[in-house]
Amino acid sequence: MSVDDHSILVLSGSEVDQILDRMDPDVLLASQQDVFSAFSDSSNDEGTIQTPHRNTLTSPESFALFMPSRVANAGGMACKIVSIPSSGIGGLPASTVVLNEKTGKVQAIVNARKLTSVRNAAGSALFVKNFPGPRPLRNLIIYGSGAQARSHATVIIKVNPSITNCTIIGRRESDRLTALVTDLAKSFPDVKIRSAVSVYPDPNPDFDIDIVRKADLIVCNTPSLQPLFHVSHVAPQTRIVSIGSYKPTMHELDQETIQRAGLIVCDSGDACLREAGELQLAKTKRDQIVEIGEVVNNPTLVKKVEASGDIVLYKSVGIGIQDVAIAHLVFQEALNADLGTIVKDYD
Repeated sequence: MSVDDHSILVLSGSEVDQILDRMDPDVLLASQQDVFSAFSDSSNDEGTIQTPHRNTLTSPESFALFMPSRVANAGGMACKIVSIPSSGIGGLPASTVVLNEKTGKVQAIVNARKLTSVRNAAGSALFVKNFPGPRPLRNLIIYGSGAQARSHATVIIKVNPSITNCTIIGRRESDRLTALVTDLAKSFPDVKIRSAVSVYPDPNPDFDIDIVRKADLIVCNTPSLQPLFHVSHVAPQTRIVSIGSYKPTMHELDQETIQRAGLIVCDSGDACLREAGELQLAKTKRDQIVEIGEVVNNPTLVKKVEASGDIVLYKSVGIGIQDVAIAHLVFQEALNADLGTIVKDYD
C-alpha cells in the first residue's frame, strides 16, 4: 500500500491495536532509542529536534491539548491532539497527525489512544535494557491497573523472558485490576501473574511486604499524591521506574528513594525538573541527572550511574518526539500490512 501526495491514510483504534499486537518489541525499542539519542545529542543542528510547549483549548465540556514536535531522523513532524472530557467518561480521545516533511501535507491521521502508554513503556524497557542489574530480572511489580500499567507489563515481559513473577498492585480491589491480571495471564502463561492491594502509608495487614522486598524491578504508573512504598523495603540494586507523577503535587516515591539512587536517569532532565514533584521536593539539580539518550550515546555512563547509589531510578514525564517516533512507526507498519483507510484526493 502507498499514499500519494494527494491522499491521506486514516488508522482506527482497532487497526492500531492490530499493528501493536504484531509489532516486534525490539523494533519499538529501537525507534524510541533513536529519538532519545537525537534528543540528548548536543551536536545536532538547530531545528533537528523541536518540542514546543503544548497549547490548550478549553470549552465548558472538555479541554484539548495540542502537542507538535519534530525529530529529523525518526519521522519528521507530527502533532498529537488529546481531549480530556470533563465527564471523565470514555477515556481520553487522542489522535496524531503525521506530516510529510517535504511537502508539508498531512500523510496520516492515527488513533493515538494507546500510543502514549506504549511509547512510555518502550522508554522504560529501554532503561531496563541499558541497566540490566547484577541479578537476573525475575520479579516484576507494577503499581497501577490502567493503560500505562497494561502497556508496561506487556512490553517489559516481552523483552525480558527471564521474568517469572509479575504482581499488579492497586489501591483497592476492582474489576479493572482483575481484568488486567486475567488478560496478562492469558498473554503470558509461563509467568505467574497476580494482584495485590496496598494502601501505603496506611497500614494494611493483608499486604505481603515481601512482594516489594523481592522485586528486581518496580514500575510506578500512578498519579499518586503520596509515596507508594517505603524505600527501606527496597533491596539494593533494584531498578525503579516512575512514570505516573507529572505534576509538582504528585509523589510516587519518597525522598529517601531519590537519595539512594544518586544520579537519576530521566527522559528529559529539564522536563523532569519542571514537572516531577519528587525531584522538586528533593531539590534535585540538573547535574544530578543523566538522560537516557546520553546513556545510549555513551554507554560508559551506565557504570557511573550505578556507582552513584545502591538502586537505579528512571524518571519519565514523556516528551513529544516520542509521539512522532511511534506514530511514524505505526504509519509505516500499516503501509506494509495494507491496513487503514486511504482517503483519496484529500488535497
